[in-house]
Amino acid sequence: MIDRHWNVVAWNHMTTTLCGDLNPSSEVERNALWRTFMVEEIKKRNVNWDNAASKSLAHFRSRYALYMNDSWYRELVDKLKDDSETFRQWWERHEVAGNLDGEKVIRHPDGGLLAFRYHTFKISESPEYMMIVYTPVENTGTEEQLGELQNAT
Repeated sequence: MIDRHWNVVAWNHMTTTLCGDLNPSSEVERNALWRTFMVEEIKKRNVNWDNAASKSLAHFRSRYALYMNDSWYRELVDKLKDDSETFRQWWERHEVAGNLDGEKVIRHPDGGLLAFRYHTFKISESPEYMMIVYTPVENTGTEEQLGELQNAT
C-alpha cells in the first residue's frame, strides 16, 4: 500500500522477495517513484522498465496536480530531477495518466522471469492511500515460480 506521497507504508512477504527488504529503508528509500528511478536493482529486474517507469511517472504527475500546494511533492521532484537524467527528461514531457494498471515482467535472480498484471485501487475509507495488486499472468509459469520462491524463504 502506498500513501499520497507514494511512500510504501505496508507490504507483504512476497513484496520483500520480489522487490527487496523495505524495513531498514528511510522514507525516501521507500518511495515508489524514487525507487523506480534511483534503485539500480529495480531497473535491472524490471524487464520492461521504460514502459513501467513512464506509466508510473504519468500517474504520479496526476497525483502531483492534486497536491500542488504540498511542498513535499516539489521537493521529491526537484531531488529526482537533480539525481536522474531520465526523470528530468521525462518530467518535461508533462504526460499524465489517471490510472496505474498494466503488465510487468520481473527478472528475479532466483525465480527467473515472472509476468504480472497489476491494478491500483484507492482505499475507499482512506482515499489518500492506494493498493497495488499484482496477479500472475496465466500460462507463464509465474504462479509456480512464486510458489517455489515462497517455499525457499
